[in-house]
Amino acid sequence: PDAAGAGAIDGSASKAGLARADNFVKLEGTARLTTDTRTAEADVITAYLDEKGEKVQTMELREHSRITSSGANAERMTARNIDLRYGADGRTLQSSKLMESAVLEFPGANGGGSRRIAGTTIDTAMSPDGATVTNLTARENVQVDLPVEGDSPARRIRSATLRATGAPGQGIQNAVFEGGVDFAETRPAGK
Repeated sequence: PDAAGAGAIDGSASKAGLARADNFVKLEGTARLTTDTRTAEADVITAYLDEKGEKVQTMELREHSRITSSGANAERMTARNIDLRYGADGRTLQSSKLMESAVLEFPGANGGGSRRIAGTTIDTAMSPDGATVTNLTARENVQVDLPVEGDSPARRIRSATLRATGAPGQGIQNAVFEGGVDFAETRPAGK
């Protein structure tokens, strides 16, 4: 935890080890890390720490990887493997790389259905405060599912690649789909 006692990380696994000289912690066998806003789970989790061994710099989740959160950013990430990079504070997520069967789910507007992005790999970059995704690249077998919002129908977009950009505090605003793009809209019955 920080000096005020907040932000602690709770970890559990079948096996755990701390390599103090090499500044990393490894959890193996149903590994789980929980903070007040995020839970990370995988077969193996390795957290690489700063030179003082106090703050997480990067984290690797291997096999059956998933992260769920309650914050304004991605509410769920799943993939075979996930790599995370944190800011200088060791708590603020700065980027993620989801590899093999990657899925990101973002909260929908006003409590609506989730927005879902899937692909073989998905790379994201976050705003400096870690609150919003500002860059996203998805590759191979990309599928984006957008729920019904107000008068807008549900939409599904498939393509080979997706490159999306935005700004801190605003999130993704522009998206470019390339390679065999297929776009479909579905309206609820009676509309």
